[in-house]
Amino acid sequence: MRARVLALAAAAVLGQVVAGGGTATAEVCAPPTVTIADAHPMYEGSDGGTNVATLTVTMAVSRAGCPAAGSVRYSTVGGTAEAGQDFVATTGTLGWTGPGPRVVQVQLVRDDLYEQDEQFSVTLFGPRGVTIADGSAVVPVLNDDASASRPGVVVAVPASGICWWPSDHCALPLGVNTVARAPVAVRLRTADGTAVAGKDYLPIKDRVVTVPAGADRVQVPVELLAGAEPGEYFRIEISGTNAGTIGTARMTVTIQAR
Repeated sequence: MRARVLALAAAAVLGQVVAGGGTATAEVCAPPTVTIADAHPMYEGSDGGTNVATLTVTMAVSRAGCPAAGSVRYSTVGGTAEAGQDFVATTGTLGWTGPGPRVVQVQLVRDDLYEQDEQFSVTLFGPRGVTIADGSAVVPVLNDDASASRPGVVVAVPASGICWWPSDHCALPLGVNTVARAPVAVRLRTADGTAVAGKDYLPIKDRVVTVPAGADRVQVPVELLAGAEPGEYFRIEISGTNAGTIGTARMTVTIQAR
């Protein structure tokens, strides 16, 4: 009888708490979720240098105030692109002690052989303290080499250009022989002729200029200085590219009066 009375009393108290706007049970935080996004297409690249595919992994918490901590492992998985031949097999662990994106980087193997466009994947596994919402991402790798019937990607500058004087700057063209299907990054530098860096123009010591996907050229600005005079010249040289080959690598730029 005493136990029944105590149970009824406890039920009454609980009813009062609920009726008074209290909460009978505490809300529970679900584990945060992690998602990996597909990589943007990129060119495989030719011999020399390094091309790296970058994928972003994000964490999302179930609601504000819930913990954002945990870890997940990742690994590359071959597809039409093969580990060791087209990319470097990669595995590792990503950890969170707070919200924010994490990145996975995979090095591509550059070569000068024509191949079809290829792809491989990066997968997430082994979650600790998190739930994997989307655990697979694709890395598209584009061919940039020539075949007997298809030209490869070629970057070039004209053999000659003009900087008009007097002017604060001139814009010089850098082109790709086809519309870029992925960003093409080109390293540039200037070299003195009769025009001297620091006196007649501002030098480009090592600048990366990118032709974006969907374009076939960009303009390279060069600043002229007060000492520049008509008839002087300097050069722009391509020193490297992340895709294809280099065509005309050097442009002689002459300063001319309008």
